[in-house]
This record gives sequence, C-alpha cells and structure tokens, in this order.
Amino acid sequence: MTISFFKVRDNARIPSRAHKSDAGLDLYFCAAEGSDSISIFPGETVLMGTGVKAAIPYGFFLEVKNKS
Repeated sequence: MTISFFKVRDNARIPSRAHKSDAGLDLYFCAAEGSDSISIFPGETVLMGTGVKAAIPYGFFLEVKNKS
C-alpha cells in the first residue's frame, strides 16, 4: 500500500520513520509563518498544524496517536 503526502506549507516536513523497524511515521509540527514554536501547558488542548495532507487509499483510514 502506498500513502502519498503533500506539503501545503513550504516549511512543512513530510512524515518519516526514525528507524527502519518503526511501525509508524513521525508527524511534525509546522509553525505558522513568522513563528517557530508553540507553548502547551498541563491540561491544555491545542490544535497544531502539520502543513501536510495525505492521500489515503479507499477502504483505509489514517490514525494519529500520541507517542508517549
């Protein structure tokens, strides 16, 4: 199966595996123009842009999970 990723922001990073044995891909935060960081406080929920979109084959879905 092939999943294609496309940048929708110039500074976006395409998801990738840190190691060949990794089961999933690392997804990266893409800061808005003129910003390079974001603060998240305990108990707070924020939406963070990735700057990418994915083409998921019919019959499959994309699930984003936290790492730790």
